[in-house]
Amino acid sequence: MPSLHTVSAKLAAVFVAGSVVARLIEDSTDFSLRLVPGQVMTDFTLWQLVTFIPVDFSVMGVVFGAIVIWSMGGALESWWGRRRMFSVLAAVMLLTGPLTVGAAFLYSPMRHLPLTGGWALAGSIWVLYGLYIGRGEANFWGIPMAGNSLAAIGVGFVALQALVGRPQGVPLSLGIALVVPDALALAMCYGYMRWGSPRKLWVKVQSLWLERQVRRRSRRLSVISGQRNMPSDSDRYLH
Repeated sequence: MPSLHTVSAKLAAVFVAGSVVARLIEDSTDFSLRLVPGQVMTDFTLWQLVTFIPVDFSVMGVVFGAIVIWSMGGALESWWGRRRMFSVLAAVMLLTGPLTVGAAFLYSPMRHLPLTGGWALAGSIWVLYGLYIGRGEANFWGIPMAGNSLAAIGVGFVALQALVGRPQGVPLSLGIALVVPDALALAMCYGYMRWGSPRKLWVKVQSLWLERQVRRRSRRLSVISGQRNMPSDSDRYLH
């Protein structure tokens, strides 16, 4: 198991503490650390775009999420280094909040839902871990399987949460809306592992565009023989 002194272990501790503090604050006041898209759009509670990240209000979500962040995050940290791992997770999670608010702008019933980002964080680490291993063998708590299959299980947890994990009386449409932050975060992680960072993707797009321009211009060019219509005694370098 990874050391308790790793960045991943500290993230796991922040995740547990953030979930407990957020729940205690909401129980005693009207102040919410969860992301309520409607409040962000109308009351400009911009801090929720950050404070919702290390928060989950289910016991299994907190315990299981903390284990995932510590164990799989520790493995990622040893492979990538703490700087790269933290940068990728920070970019994904800081984009998840605004994108979720944008989704709520398009789907109005979602605007008043209090959303947490705990599993978006843990699930991102899960998917990154699995996709990094790829076709290699991963260990799912004693069960050997391919890394890609492990990443698919992480996505399956999100789908299962939308289908059967929603509170009683909540329709399926809102159950799906509750996992929008998770789905967005996992999609960005897949995009990063598939195509790289946005900067690398932009470089690839520019390279493809330049290559296309060169091919189009090369069709207009024709090879001119150096011997055609040239006197036999002339200097080819002067004519």
